Amino acid sequence: MSAAHGLTHGEAKRLLALHGPNEAAPRRGLAGLRRLLKLLSEPTLLVLLVVLGFYLWLGSRGEAALLAVFVMIVIAVTAVEEARTESALAALSSMASPRALVMREGAWSKISALELVPGDLLNLSEGDRVPADASILEAHDLKVDESLLTGESSAVWKDLGPDASEAERALIGGSLVLQGQALATVTRTGAASRMGALSASLAGISTLITPFQRSVKSLVRVLALFAAIACLIVVAAAFFRGYGMVAALLQGLTLAIATVPEELPVILAVFLALGARRLSKKGVLARQVPAVETLGAVTLLAVDKTGTLTRNEMILVKVIPWEGVSEAQLLETSAEACELDPFDPMERGILARSGPAKGSILFEYSLFGRPPRMGHVWKGEGEAWRLSSKGAVEGVLEHVDDSAQDKARILEAARAMARQGLRVLGVASKDSQGPVPSAMPQGLRFLGFLAFEDPLREGVKEAIATARAAGMRVVMMTGDSPETASAIARELGLPDADRPIEGRELEAHPEKVEGYARECDVFARLAPEQKLVLVQAWSRQGEVVGMTGDGVNDAPALAQAHVGVGMGLRGTDVAREAADLVLADDSFSSLVDGVRIGRGTTRRILRAALFVLAVHVPIIAVVLACLALGLPPMIEAAQIAFLELFIGPTCSVVFERAAEGPDLMRTPPRDPKAPLLSFRGASLALFQGGVIFVAVFFEYFSALKAGAGVPTARSAAFMTLMLADLMLCWTMLSSAPATARERWNNGAFWLVSGTVMGGLMLLLRLPLTSQIFHMDWISAAMMGRAALLAGASVLWFEFLKLKRH
Repeated sequence: MSAAHGLTHGEAKRLLALHGPNEAAPRRGLAGLRRLLKLLSEPTLLVLLVVLGFYLWLGSRGEAALLAVFVMIVIAVTAVEEARTESALAALSSMASPRALVMREGAWSKISALELVPGDLLNLSEGDRVPADASILEAHDLKVDESLLTGESSAVWKDLGPDASEAERALIGGSLVLQGQALATVTRTGAASRMGALSASLAGISTLITPFQRSVKSLVRVLALFAAIACLIVVAAAFFRGYGMVAALLQGLTLAIATVPEELPVILAVFLALGARRLSKKGVLARQVPAVETLGAVTLLAVDKTGTLTRNEMILVKVIPWEGVSEAQLLETSAEACELDPFDPMERGILARSGPAKGSILFEYSLFGRPPRMGHVWKGEGEAWRLSSKGAVEGVLEHVDDSAQDKARILEAARAMARQGLRVLGVASKDSQGPVPSAMPQGLRFLGFLAFEDPLREGVKEAIATARAAGMRVVMMTGDSPETASAIARELGLPDADRPIEGRELEAHPEKVEGYARECDVFARLAPEQKLVLVQAWSRQGEVVGMTGDGVNDAPALAQAHVGVGMGLRGTDVAREAADLVLADDSFSSLVDGVRIGRGTTRRILRAALFVLAVHVPIIAVVLACLALGLPPMIEAAQIAFLELFIGPTCSVVFERAAEGPDLMRTPPRDPKAPLLSFRGASLALFQGGVIFVAVFFEYFSALKAGAGVPTARSAAFMTLMLADLMLCWTMLSSAPATARERWNNGAFWLVSGTVMGGLMLLLRLPLTSQIFHMDWISAAMMGRAALLAGASVLWFEFLKLKRH
């Protein structure tokens, strides 16, 4: 290894195996015992265990054994779902971990900070979070915030001379680069680092609770309370009807099992985690998993132009010297105004054309002002020095002593290029001697223009059209001139492209901010703090805001937005940490794809929730009806345990794989404040469940009246219920009619249906299980009748769909 070439891939792999991943503490899932205890605390499993205990007490060992098998299967299925969720979250945690720019085998590359090892050569710049303890090799204007670990409120300057001690060269992992650049060698990683020793932070995804999740928890609590009250009423009613106390308790517990929809929290966790996994495949990494659902509710997308709508390539297309200046002089001064080892694409374009500047820098005027400008002071002979400056033309002209007429001509020339969609920089210089002033001086000479072209990203026009068709407003924000912003906005087809609002107008007229926010879709010369003002205004106006940002100063606005979106390629670590999502490729098209996935995830959750509500209705109703009419129970605890095995996988597998539907991006966003189940949706689900109850109870009652024994009548009714539930699942998979291919292509549905019906047939056919379930094999005629009743109770809904389409 050498400092010039960094580690080889082989050395890095060996050191990673030796030192382990660079994380303060490894992410751990639930331990086996803790997971088992958590599962056993679920209401339905608790009630099933109580019923199992009753069967053992009564001496019904067959029923108890079968129920025990079902309990173990339910535990296994739930454990598998939790493992899927943890696996998805662990993968997202790894992908969303901070990135580090390191030298490997002579080439700079961005890797996950988890892969850093001692000896790696780091390149740090403004906005980076130092990913591990390190020792500085070179530093330029370096200022670091170490307050997170040291408690010191003031930032620390790290501009070091050649004789600096090792302690002075030390960088603490977890500190923040506020200014400048540095090359450093990693000294300690993971638990061996200062951060690891202090356990300052853990990589992972926070447990943000959204209104959607609160709705689920509230609904489950309400239904659990209803189940408890209904259980007591049923026990009392059964006892007064002549049931023994044990039999009455079993009836009440059966109803309690049927009432509590404990599947809903599992559905939400699994669907959001797998939705986040889908997002990651589109290049959108979820740092906050609940943001997947919020993303689907976004009504306004506020996006940076550079790098998100455009490629951020900044191709230098025009070098235009001003009067009396040569192109070589203009390029030389431009190079001197660039960072020595720049990351900015414009500065890279300049140096590619001019070559690197030569000499030594005495002083730097960091980027400042509105519009912004910067400058470097280069050492000359003796006390002489030369200032080379570049920036927005208006900003540079504030330091130029030309006449007002000349400045007007310069500005008009810049605006003419900006109207062509070019980003224009002005360049100026000054030769002087003596002390260097602390603030950029006046008296500069204007040297000319540099014009850059930043082409639109492929597919961005179509993505904007898709977003607008989906009821979302797209707002473009840029630090470019109004003329450049207008040209790009016209090319993108944004409304009001010819009337951009500048940041200085927001600052000068705060009373007009609400109006600007409501009416304008293009903002130019915008400072980061003005983005925060706009986000707050949009939020007050009821918009659900998704906003992109990449700089240190964008962090407050990203945190304020409902969905903050950091940039994975050009974004600072601070911006990514403040964001809920990270765009791996910085592309607006990926963000719109993410909205589609967020909406699809929400739609799947709602369909699964409505299905859960609907299938519980006939179970509850049939228990109450049999009790009210004094009939033998049609459903017992064993049958409900069988149903639970069907409902859980159906929700988490079948609905999770349901097609999104062709209308997904042609309808307005869902109101995030709306309840989980709308009145219309819940009423329809209750009605669907009620119709199924009528079919099931009719089959049971008519079979008993026809002289069939209770086991036979129970089998016919239970088969009707299972077939109806499967058909209900199929019809609720999509709002499209039965002819839609998306309904037939869900392989998970056919797998679950075959497994459930095969299991039911086996259960009825085997003497042992049919005896334990108190059910009998039924004739083909009764099976056909069960299928007809099930179809009639569900497929009427398909005729409603045909009418709507």
